[in-house]
Amino acid sequence: MKEMLNDRIKQLAAAQERIVKVADIMEQWELSQNILEKRAYEAINISDITLNYLKGGYQMVDKLRKCYSNVAPRLSPFELEYMEQLLNDVMGLFDDVVSTASEANETSHTMEKEIDHLREIEVDMKQCMEQVGESVDTVLACAELMLLEI
Repeated sequence: MKEMLNDRIKQLAAAQERIVKVADIMEQWELSQNILEKRAYEAINISDITLNYLKGGYQMVDKLRKCYSNVAPRLSPFELEYMEQLLNDVMGLFDDVVSTASEANETSHTMEKEIDHLREIEVDMKQCMEQVGESVDTVLACAELMLLEI
């Protein structure tokens, strides 16, 4: 009986060591998650800034269109066609960049939500690990007391 109890105490001590290791891994996870969270916020800010720059670009294209309208009567048909195509190409480029920036912004916000979900999971895991650790500590203490009484 004494030998069996000694074996169980060794197993419980090994379990305590594994719990400490899991706690260390959870700390590393939390640090990594903090970095990921920071990068997601940076991505949101960058995509917001990009979208604001693009609004300014659209305003400039509108100004160019107004200038174009003012000078159009003095241009040759070739120059008119060239300017119209150029303005349409620039507007198309802005449309493409806005679309891409909007997708990046949406992706960043999705990442932010997932990070929040991971935080909730992390809290649950920590609580479970604390409960398991407390249980192992209690059982180990009981086993050690039983060993002393034998």
